[in-house]
Amino acid sequence: MGSSPHTEDTDTTQNDQNAPAFGGSRTLSPLQLYYLRLLERLFHQRETYETDPEREEWLQMAINRAGYSAFRSCVENGVEEEAKALLEQQRA
Repeated sequence: MGSSPHTEDTDTTQNDQNAPAFGGSRTLSPLQLYYLRLLERLFHQRETYETDPEREEWLQMAINRAGYSAFRSCVENGVEEEAKALLEQQRA
């Protein structure tokens, strides 16, 4: 019946720790990955919400502030360069 569930969980964990989109050849901690993924999701949310014809200004500001907070958390946790790379990708 194929591979065991334990093997699949291990593979997923290894892929999470070595996410090529974040950090290149270095291994990132789960907390560093969390903040980078949070930042990425907030960038996507901001982009999606900006095109919503019924968007509200206060919610747009909240998304922007949450993105800034996530960026600062990335800086404080040692993944500033990866966060800046995400920011540059988002701007392009």
